Amino acid sequence: MMHSTKTIEYFFFCIAISFCVLLACNKNAAAPPINVSGNYIVSAEAKRQFSKDQVKNLYSSYGAGTYVRNGIKTYSITYKTKTYTGADVIASASVVVPDAAGPFPLINYNHGTFFPSDEWRVPSYNNDFNSDINIAYMMASVGYVVVSPDYIGYGSSKSMEHNYCDYNNIAINAIDAVRAAKEFCSSQNLMLKNKLFITGWSEGGTITMAVVKKIQTNLATEFNITAAAPLAGAYYSSGMANQILQSNTEKPFINSYAWVVKTYNKTGNLNKPLYYYINEPHATSFNNSVEAVIPKNPQLLFTNTFRQNYLNNTEPLQTVFLQNDLWNFKPACKTILCHGQNDTYAPIINSQQAYNYMSAQGADVSLVTYPGKDHGECIWDYLFTIYNAFEPLR
Repeated sequence: MMHSTKTIEYFFFCIAISFCVLLACNKNAAAPPINVSGNYIVSAEAKRQFSKDQVKNLYSSYGAGTYVRNGIKTYSITYKTKTYTGADVIASASVVVPDAAGPFPLINYNHGTFFPSDEWRVPSYNNDFNSDINIAYMMASVGYVVVSPDYIGYGSSKSMEHNYCDYNNIAINAIDAVRAAKEFCSSQNLMLKNKLFITGWSEGGTITMAVVKKIQTNLATEFNITAAAPLAGAYYSSGMANQILQSNTEKPFINSYAWVVKTYNKTGNLNKPLYYYINEPHATSFNNSVEAVIPKNPQLLFTNTFRQNYLNNTEPLQTVFLQNDLWNFKPACKTILCHGQNDTYAPIINSQQAYNYMSAQGADVSLVTYPGKDHGECIWDYLFTIYNAFEPLR
């Protein structure tokens, strides 16, 4: 995961050792197919099962073992959704359910950035103990059904390109995953409450806000959003782009920012050659792989024409950035914006901008900050934040 820091990788290392042992013991060998039916769900497969004691032991070293109420079962599902062009596609997701009696509230968790080489880590595979799986497992162990979409470009649709940070279109895929998860639960006689919580981290944090906006605008009679709690999203994408394009210092996450440019040129139907935005020979290498080694200084990477047009507000791509801004609407549900104060990947100005606008509009919004924490260093703080925020509402 490109935006992971050494701190968070070390943080999960010890848990990962224990998790690998559990994986060896808890994989469902040659699980029989699961009968499912519905308008969205296509298939379901049992993946893992962990007892309450196993989950408690996994998290006890980090002060979370006492929160665990039940064991969990994990599943991989495929479901029908749409590409950004409206074409049909089969996508995949993880569904983690409590091994207990319902009814359960439902959480839609939207994962963070995965570069192509990390595709094997996405939720539906359930084969890597990363921060995203950690959140889904913990929340299921306290009595929530958690559905985590892979997004198009991963899992069952990995032959396609992931349109990175195409928030409004990915939100459609996430909503369809929620629909499929409900159909899965119905097929398995798992009772759900009429309560939907939406959360996510980084790319998934902004997708969370796109899901909230899309549901309250178009699907309010179908879904009842109880609360939303995104972490470290780039809600102010257009402003971030402005800051990056003005900068003359190295950006450690420049591949992510360039990936957004590549995506928006495509999904915005601008279809300019990549060398319009990125200097050669880097445009060619980046077009071949978004993980290519490229200059980290925006002045060296992006063309002068693109930078000046954007900064002068004459760049067509700017319209696509503005369309993907998620700071400037009024959420109808309780919203908790979470952010590390020292975030260098998606700076805290994103949450501050959203909070200032939403609170001025009278939204039920709060801003939770984690002092001294960078982008990948506040996952555990955030996990406790969403637990404490969601529990009184469940």
